[in-house]
This record gives sequence, structure tokens and C-alpha cells, in this order.
Amino acid sequence: MNCASFAEYWPLYLHNHSKELTRQLHFWSLLIYFLSWPASYLLGHWWPIPATLLLGYVVAFFTHTLIQKSPFNLKHPYWGALANLKMFFLMLSFRLAPELVKHKIKSA
Repeated sequence: MNCASFAEYWPLYLHNHSKELTRQLHFWSLLIYFLSWPASYLLGHWWPIPATLLLGYVVAFFTHTLIQKSPFNLKHPYWGALANLKMFFLMLSFRLAPELVKHKIKSA
């Protein structure tokens, strides 16, 4: 993954998330992470925030290893985080399917 820009990285990210189950597990782990912030505030404990962030990385590692069978790549951690957020919001707004078609990603 030798990319010079996020625009080059994004299609590769989509390719490495071509399986629906991989994308769904990424979506739900990120949603749980977002929900940990108000939960932490309401409970008065800080630990749900890093715990759910760690959960997200564990889910990502296992989905790439067992489901997607693609490398778990941390070469571009910021682009990876940005791409995960972009995929999350595209899924949330039901706009991911056209993005997959645009980049010729066949959803498995």
C-alpha cells in the first residue's frame, strides 16, 4: 500500500473491506465506540472510551484475518482511521453502494 494521497488509499481500503460482514463489523464497532462517549459521561467513568477503541482494533484484526483474509495494515494509521469514518458515514447515509460501484468493488 504505497499511496501518496488519501484519494489513492480510499479504493484500496474499499477493496480490503469488500466483504459485507467485514464492513458491518467495522460499522458496529465504531458505533459502539461513539456511544461510549455519552455512556462514559453518564456513568462517570472514563474506561469505556479506551475499552471500546481497543475492541474496534480487535474486531478489525479478526475480521481481516478470519473473514476478509486481507492483511491488517497499519502503514497509514491516519488514513485508515479517516477511511473507516468515511465508510461508517457512507453506510449510515446509505451511500456506500454507489461508492463500491464507482471503484468497481464487488461486495461479497
